[in-house]
Amino acid sequence: MELCFELGVKCVTIYAFSLENFHRTTEEVDQLMKLLQFQVIEFIRPGGLAERSECTFKVLGRMDKLNEKTKEIIEKAKFKTSRWNKRTLNMCIAYTSRDEMASAVRATAQT
Repeated sequence: MELCFELGVKCVTIYAFSLENFHRTTEEVDQLMKLLQFQVIEFIRPGGLAERSECTFKVLGRMDKLNEKTKEIIEKAKFKTSRWNKRTLNMCIAYTSRDEMASAVRATAQT
């Protein structure tokens, strides 16, 4: 990601955790959530990549599927980086394109 920003890429989207990953064992999901938490904290730490790149952090996916601690860290990251707009990191968490399309169809049908 850092290299992308150095090369002038303004927006990077990464797929961090698919909805299918919830089919793993509880222990595996817990460890993956801890890894995700660590990476987000590192990204937003003082002097971290978000600050150095003036990068805003956005999330796509089903936040309702995440545990409270992960949601809290993600919300903190979104808030902390909201003042920057030079670059954008989109992180897909608890996400699949099929679920995204199905949600869009449901939302359209309700209007």
